[in-house]
Amino acid sequence: MARGETIRTISVVHADPAALANTEKLLSSAGCRVTAASTFEEAKLVLAVNPPELLITHVRLRAFNGLHLVLRRRAEHPRSVSIVMDSGADPVLGREAKRLSAPYLIEPVSPEQLLTLIAKLPSDKNRHWHERRSREVSQPGFTEGLPWCLT
Repeated sequence: MARGETIRTISVVHADPAALANTEKLLSSAGCRVTAASTFEEAKLVLAVNPPELLITHVRLRAFNGLHLVLRRRAEHPRSVSIVMDSGADPVLGREAKRLSAPYLIEPVSPEQLLTLIAKLPSDKNRHWHERRSREVSQPGFTEGLPWCLT
């Protein structure tokens, strides 16, 4: 991950403790500052207290899904960058992730694949490719109609 301006702060959200620990260890060893959460509620708190440059979330988080976190994050920080992971391909969730400009990865994801993708993502200082989507998502009323847990 040593390509110019790289992402340094990452929040990882996964309901599987082993996958969460492995991802956290991989990213930490790559020089990133990582915060980890295993539930939607915990992730909401982590994202509010210490917003990362990148959110990596599994789509399956018990009653909620990772797309809820991506959507909430985009409402609060329109230029935010996220990656959505899933245990199996779901075309509907894949399209929704794409609509939110979030890469959609199917597990298992190799360490090399994840680190390469992160290296290609824009850092906080270089997010021009998100401009069009940011304007769309940040329109007034974007959060209207969201469940209370997402606002």
